[in-house]
Amino acid sequence: MIKGREFHPILNSIFDGEIRGINETEQLQTNCPRCQELDGLSNPDGKYNLEINTEKRVFRCWKCDSPKFSGSLGRLIKIFGNTTDYALYKDYAAMFNDYDEVDDDKDFGFVELPPEFILFSDMDTKDDLHLEAYNYMVLQRQIEYPILLKFRIGFCFDGKYAGRIVIPSYDQHGDLNYFVSRSYRNQKPPYMNPKADKDVIIFNEGLINWDSLVFIVEGVFDMLTIYNSIPLLGKTLSNNLFLKLK
Repeated sequence: MIKGREFHPILNSIFDGEIRGINETEQLQTNCPRCQELDGLSNPDGKYNLEINTEKRVFRCWKCDSPKFSGSLGRLIKIFGNTTDYALYKDYAAMFNDYDEVDDDKDFGFVELPPEFILFSDMDTKDDLHLEAYNYMVLQRQIEYPILLKFRIGFCFDGKYAGRIVIPSYDQHGDLNYFVSRSYRNQKPPYMNPKADKDVIIFNEGLINWDSLVFIVEGVFDMLTIYNSIPLLGKTLSNNLFLKLK
């Protein structure tokens, strides 16, 4: 069964049938109209850099830069389709509990871990710089090593995030969607996070058992010590999380 197949005819119409994977898979590829415009081309470039996932209802172009062109499927249809296309999309999307029309006006941004990121599972136990980060988590924060592995936590000792623990977030499909970095060297500011909309994600949703009791906590370090918990990353409940908990 192809999830999000209801959206395929809409996309096929918008992109004139030039879509790879249509009616065959959730992961589609087509030529990016934004790239075509930026490159001053009269016709599509034929590189199929625009990827669309109809199950997740998101898109991203792998070529567009500053910033990466990405967002909700509704945003894509709203930009390149007509009012009928978008109205039909909203009718189908409304069947999903996590759909919020507000997301169709947002650029989700694209999150990547820092290039200097090192997993604790890959640390060098003979390297003092690696041990500095490890001791902060295990000795000072009292976070057990298996927890570091479970949440795929790491650190950076150089680069933009030098001297920081990095706690990544992955969605229900295993894709990175955010991360929180915390200084272990008393740097200012203590927290430094990517420029991405944290209100559209549920932190580490892929690790949550929705059939069990779910705890809401304030920050990521609370999440590491409380089973089946979700950090707010702020003071209020995001709309996405509210809809999921209903």
